[in-house]
Amino acid sequence: MASIPALRLFHDGQLEGKRIHLPFQLVDEPEEDSDTEVLEFCRRVLTVCDGPGFHEGKWNLVEVSHAESNATHDNLLAWLWRDGQRLELVVVNYSSGPA
Repeated sequence: MASIPALRLFHDGQLEGKRIHLPFQLVDEPEEDSDTEVLEFCRRVLTVCDGPGFHEGKWNLVEVSHAESNATHDNLLAWLWRDGQRLELVVVNYSSGPA
């Protein structure tokens, strides 16, 4: 979601990999450890998505087509940011299996 054209909003604790999501009106949230793998992954993604291509470029949805007889392309979403000669391609596998 950090690479689509819109205001980038994240749930409190989302970047730390926390699984308990409470309404913001509740101040007393239970203790929960951060997931270090999720935290590091989010840091890397946000660093990449902070580049000028993701803010100054033009966004386009990309059609994903199949390779030979493999239909797993149905599980992929792709979009492209173009800023002059710079291209930023984002491909997301939103399934639980390989694609």
